[in-house]
Amino acid sequence: MTIPYSQEINEIGMGNLPRQIIKENIRYGERIACVTSCNYLIVCGVYNWGATALLAAISLLRPEWKSAIIQGLNPEIEFQILETIVNAGLAVDGITGVQSLTVDNLFWDFHAQVLQMMIQII
Repeated sequence: MTIPYSQEINEIGMGNLPRQIIKENIRYGERIACVTSCNYLIVCGVYNWGATALLAAISLLRPEWKSAIIQGLNPEIEFQILETIVNAGLAVDGITGVQSLTVDNLFWDFHAQVLQMMIQII
């Protein structure tokens, strides 16, 4: 599986990285680099995946929470949420700015496949 390259690096917390690195390595880096830092930076291609990875790490640290975490990670429910907010005009794709059933310009099926792989890892 090939993950498309994202040209953006503007998420909160990315201010932890030196601006020069962003400027030199990311298209439009000087314009889009975030300046807001955080205590613990999680770098990922899609923020949803970073959150899921954090939950996976928590399930390792707190095995008693594992079943509840797995129950909460449900691609079908995530799709229903996405579909509801897109159809209500409350959400757009984070890359394209278009109302669509995509996550950061990735088709839902691809996003769901990544989520399912992370759930299997947990």
